[in-house]
Amino acid sequence: MTTYHIAFAANTAYVPYALVTIHSIMAHQPKQADESYCFHLITEKGTNHRKDVREFLGTYKNAQLVTHLIDPLKYKKFDHPVFTLWTNIRAELPNLLPNVDRVLYLDTDTLVVGDIRPLFKMNLEGKSLAMVEEAFLRNRTDRSIPSYLTLPIFNAGVMLMDLSQLRAEQFTESFWNFLETNYDTLALPDQNVINILYKDRIHPLPQAYNVNSVFLCRQEPYIPQYKEELQQCLWSPIIIHYARTAPWFIDGQKHPFHQLWIDFNHSLKYPAPLTYEAKGKILRFKVWLKMWLMPSCKPLPISIDLLKERWSSIPDA
Repeated sequence: MTTYHIAFAANTAYVPYALVTIHSIMAHQPKQADESYCFHLITEKGTNHRKDVREFLGTYKNAQLVTHLIDPLKYKKFDHPVFTLWTNIRAELPNLLPNVDRVLYLDTDTLVVGDIRPLFKMNLEGKSLAMVEEAFLRNRTDRSIPSYLTLPIFNAGVMLMDLSQLRAEQFTESFWNFLETNYDTLALPDQNVINILYKDRIHPLPQAYNVNSVFLCRQEPYIPQYKEELQQCLWSPIIIHYARTAPWFIDGQKHPFHQLWIDFNHSLKYPAPLTYEAKGKILRFKVWLKMWLMPSCKPLPISIDLLKERWSSIPDA
């Protein structure tokens, strides 16, 4: 029996969104009798009592969900106002899964729409991690990257981890030690640490494994240099990453593949709740009222068809 290990780190409020990702994984993998899936959720409370969790476990007989409980207070000093401590907790995976050799870590704002099994058989050529480069940064002219980073920069929302090597390299200890010393100077704490410490230990993954809105929507990538990568993202995405465009925020920016998440979530017996990015009841009411009175102000995604048309105008390299 081949078991694929996939991990998430999220507090209880984000469990419904993690379950959307988990359902999407199971719905888009070929059914093989000799394959199973073990999902690991790092969180602060047990989940077995939840109806949505029980529904998931009852739907897919070849899957299991293992909860790893941590005390958030232990990491309180790393609770960034924007990027919470949960984005850093993934650093504990080598120690939390001592008997697992390879795990795929995913942020909760991802949707899997293709076969991820090849990742677990991929030759990492001796590297410890496999991640997707933030390709849009290659030609970015509106702002510079921090002085402590160098291109290429890899996105940590989708991360294949060779846990055996990471344990041997004492990844967890190095991560926390560096973060504690440099926490106040880092713009994206978890991602920056990995890009600084492990730059030479990252195997690049195709863009289709981390399709984000910035790469799809910015004008700069629509040049011959990116034509093949854009084609994969637009026509054959495998993992869609809704970074900064969380699809459950009614009033937030929208990913071009926004409706895909909405439709899949709606198909579940216990859909994840939609809410507002605006904070506070009064502000949320004002946002709701504005969108109700002026529907044209409601944020909408760029059409995939429009992006495909833009792609078709790119000259061959």
